[in-house]
Amino acid sequence: MIDKLSEPHTRRTLLAASGAGLAAAALAACGSSSSSGGSAGAAGSSTTAGPIKGTIQFSTYPGWIGKHTIADFEKAQPAVKVSVDADESDFDSLLPKIKAQTGIYSMALASTYEIQRAILLGVAQELDFSAMPNTKYIDKKYLTTPVNAKGNYFVPTDYGKYGIAVRTDLVPEPITSWKDLFALSQKYSGKVYWYDFPKDIITAGLLELGYPANDANQSHIEAAGAAMTKLKPTMGELGTNGIAAALLNESAVISVTYDYDAYAAVQKNKNIKWILPSEGVPAYLEGWLALKGGPTAATQAFMNYALAPKLYADFVSENDVAGVMSAANRYLPKTLTSSEILFPSSADLALVHFLNFVGQAEAYYDTAYTKFKAA
Repeated sequence: MIDKLSEPHTRRTLLAASGAGLAAAALAACGSSSSSGGSAGAAGSSTTAGPIKGTIQFSTYPGWIGKHTIADFEKAQPAVKVSVDADESDFDSLLPKIKAQTGIYSMALASTYEIQRAILLGVAQELDFSAMPNTKYIDKKYLTTPVNAKGNYFVPTDYGKYGIAVRTDLVPEPITSWKDLFALSQKYSGKVYWYDFPKDIITAGLLELGYPANDANQSHIEAAGAAMTKLKPTMGELGTNGIAAALLNESAVISVTYDYDAYAAVQKNKNIKWILPSEGVPAYLEGWLALKGGPTAATQAFMNYALAPKLYADFVSENDVAGVMSAANRYLPKTLTSSEILFPSSADLALVHFLNFVGQAEAYYDTAYTKFKAA
């Protein structure tokens, strides 16, 4: 795997391993009853009536799939080609292009927030979960979202939490909340690094003020933006790479970062502690959606195939992410499944607030963040 702490990366490439569609292990090994809770071979063979064919244009993060999945699937379905468009663009930025050019992508990786926008724009294609039996392995709590309340538009794959990583040997004060962090930021001014994604930044301000994540109240959002703007001079770095890695060379003593970033840092320094603030944390829940104009039967077959627990475990272990399928855990290394960072307890998971699309109130977040960045 790539050393995720040694190279500059955006959130997408930070997580990515070396690539997708590499040479596969024998298909029979994935498809046997002893290799997986759901047969990878069965997943790709009988989910639709008649043969499936076509080219699946897949927009995703670089390397954001199990390294054997595409090659194995194409062996099982020789009339289907999976063409991966791996880039660092947010799905939001692709939406105008997708709206203007129906069929340019068959499926894409996106957050629930982004998928809600895709549904509103009329570019999302509802899926037939009955043709995708491996969806039964996804833990139900990740399928209960505003997206799936509208229909089967979303296949969850992973999620990320925006919390606090601390060098406990350099910061003796206990930090258990956003309020604690805000109170200490002046003392450690210039040594507090923040991962910079607009909705996360403003939501952290909301939570510190005692307001809920996904708040749509304009005055609350403005107050959160003002609180973050006041805090901004203490931020040593505000960016999208090296935020937790800075704890290793002591450029930072506190990092507000994502769980996968903190997990990678903890593997190199056990003095780093991951904290879920008591007020809760913003988080993204992401996965696949199908897009109108693509070969739906082939797309569903591919999604179903990739959800076979052993193949799904390959994806999780390649990218060190928080998984959404307990059935795959037996195929994962214990270093992952024993991590409270990536596999939190039920109590800790209750602190995780997945960010949703809040309609017209999104403009308030945009304005608050613009003012914060301009300060």
